[in-house]
Amino acid sequence: MKKSVFSKKRAKKSKVDDNMCMRILIIEDDLKMRSMLKDALEAFHTVDAAGSLTEGFELVESYTYDGLLLDRNLS
Repeated sequence: MKKSVFSKKRAKKSKVDDNMCMRILIIEDDLKMRSMLKDALEAFHTVDAAGSLTEGFELVESYTYDGLLLDRNLS
């Protein structure tokens, strides 16, 4: 399995104060883009990702988010 370029940043996550971490939701139907965004953000934040609006709505009803990344061309 190929290692992420963000692996080193992930190791530093424990040094970040949990109160400063945001909970972010990514709603993106392109798996590659969704994975790339999640890998980049989860080094510093709590990240949930959904592949459809339906999945996204279920997560929004379950958690409170500080930020949302939404694919504007979501199919």
